Amino acid sequence: MDIPTAESLRTSLNDTQVTQTAVYTLHNTYSYSVAATDYCGNTSQPSQIHTTIELTAKGVPFANRLTWNHYAGWADLPYAYEILKHNPITDDFEILTTISGNQHTYIDSMALCNVVSFYRIRALKDQTGLIYSMSDTSGAVPAYVNTIPKPAHVRVTVIDNSKILLQWRKRTSQYRLHTLIYRASGEGPLQFIRQLENDTQFVDTDVDVNTYSYTYYTVHKDACGGLSEMSDPSQSILLKADLARNDALIYDPVVTWNLYNRWEDGVKQYNVMHGNAPSRVFDKLYKSGPSDLTYVHDIPFVSDKDYCYKVIAYPNDSAHLFSESNVACVSTAPRLYAPNVFTVNHDGINETFRLGGVFIQTYHIEIYNRWGDRIFVSNDLEHSWDGNYNNKPCASDAYFYIAKATGFQGQRIELKGSVTLLR
Repeated sequence: MDIPTAESLRTSLNDTQVTQTAVYTLHNTYSYSVAATDYCGNTSQPSQIHTTIELTAKGVPFANRLTWNHYAGWADLPYAYEILKHNPITDDFEILTTISGNQHTYIDSMALCNVVSFYRIRALKDQTGLIYSMSDTSGAVPAYVNTIPKPAHVRVTVIDNSKILLQWRKRTSQYRLHTLIYRASGEGPLQFIRQLENDTQFVDTDVDVNTYSYTYYTVHKDACGGLSEMSDPSQSILLKADLARNDALIYDPVVTWNLYNRWEDGVKQYNVMHGNAPSRVFDKLYKSGPSDLTYVHDIPFVSDKDYCYKVIAYPNDSAHLFSESNVACVSTAPRLYAPNVFTVNHDGINETFRLGGVFIQTYHIEIYNRWGDRIFVSNDLEHSWDGNYNNKPCASDAYFYIAKATGFQGQRIELKGSVTLLR
């Protein structure tokens, strides 16, 4: 653009400044020189040329980059440049920072994503700041680049037999991160349950750890709305305990659990822990491999008042991490079981009649023939009837029994029925 002529900006004799309108300062610089003309038409030598500052703000990844031309017209470069930034609350331009007069670029790394920031540059002639030149106004929005890392879970574990603790590694990103937590109960659908800021763990209290295994996923979200890749799943251990019948008609507790999911290097081992009420002090009962998910507790003498179990998983790559299951207990109510037939034929198979039981403290059985004669009585659960009465074989027939027992906590039970003797 051509520099305006002195005539177009003519001033009176006593003026020391002039304002020019109809200029496009947002994209152009303007240069000015002053000359004096007397009444006779004589014109002085023009002054040194002074050139305005034109500022350009541009969004770059995670920041705004400011560039401007040096102010020209003073004998030396400006003493300093003040970077001014608009404060939308006060609606004023405030000093962001001050830089050396030989610089003409600045990076504002504190600019907010998705927000237009406006800037001005003020050139100071000297340290007094009394003489200065102001640039035009320029705005920019930081360029957004999604560099949010994928979440990495540390573990998920049952705590206090009522809650689940999920832990993940600390991640850093250009902007503040939130963590979105998703959960599935058993085979149910995946649902969003919580958003946390700057946390690395979450305690889930809205769970039923004795009924469901829970699977968790997390996603990181930054202040700009960017989302990370979804994490790998982490699944808690659900332990179930029941009684399994063995060949000796004694019912042994069997515990089963799901595969822990997951540590990157897999599960090294599971420790099956056993405890009893009321102390619930657990001792290691068995160590299983990474794919062995069942254990039968062989207890030839049932004496504890309660049989409770939990499983602890350990990873291959850490001596400190672990994940615990819920606590599952086998009911200690006394139970009696009876066969409905036995054969006294000297083949060595099923030759006697004996009840099976578990959690029995006291026991009494009486057996009667069809005429009401009591032909057998015992207080020992291990004592079986051999089909004889007064050392004589009883005939093949149906016989009737009444068995009574008490448990270790005083519960009383009774079992009545008939058994067929075959010869």
